Amino acid sequence: MTMISICSAKHSPGVTTLGQAIALHRGALLIEADPAGGDLAARWGVSTDPGMLTLAAASRHGVSSDLVDRHSQSPACYPILVAPPSLEQSRSAVLTLGRPFAERVANRPVSPTSAQRIRAVVDCGRWDPAGPCTDLVTQSFVALLVVRPTVESVANAQTRLTSLSAIADRVVVVSIGDRPYGPDEISLALDGARTIAVADDERAAIHVRAGRALDRSLRRTPLMRTVAELVGGLQESALSPPPWSVNVG
Repeated sequence: MTMISICSAKHSPGVTTLGQAIALHRGALLIEADPAGGDLAARWGVSTDPGMLTLAAASRHGVSSDLVDRHSQSPACYPILVAPPSLEQSRSAVLTLGRPFAERVANRPVSPTSAQRIRAVVDCGRWDPAGPCTDLVTQSFVALLVVRPTVESVANAQTRLTSLSAIADRVVVVSIGDRPYGPDEISLALDGARTIAVADDERAAIHVRAGRALDRSLRRTPLMRTVAELVGGLQESALSPPPWSVNVG
């Protein structure tokens, strides 16, 4: 398992923060592929050069792992391909990189002992089946659809779940928090879709968004503990043939 993609059902329920938390937990490459534009360069006070835009410009003769690495930055404790804040530029970069980039990232070399390690996390923003992230989702081991545990968010997830499941090998619904509805209730509303919850832990989320290192105190927060359980469940499932499920305590 080398790449996972994360999408939202509507608005901004926590896709970027969840992507940061997973990348922090695994030391994985975080790719800002949100066609609405990137946030992290501005948040961390770094340039968008190098990043997705410069990688797209340099990819005319092909995309190699080395090229991806050269256009990544490490303003936090994990590498990141930052996107420009402009909607037009961000969308154009993802479209230009296309399937060759998705295949290259999904097949980044790993050692035999870490074949199931998450090597890249893709922030796809709000899911749009006609958007530029379809190749990234198709090449991912699993697509995570992020929702809030509310009637409105779950209702908006239904059609996006259908279109996402049509191109992704595996889809897991991730609820940010479990109130007023828990993962079992959300799964029932979504016709049995695999659903888990990660903690709605704003205190830890502030540190994750700021790029803080994963020290002992942050590791023990509800957010990072549930993210670790999510990742562990995904990795265990990767070792088993379908049908598979993710069980988070």
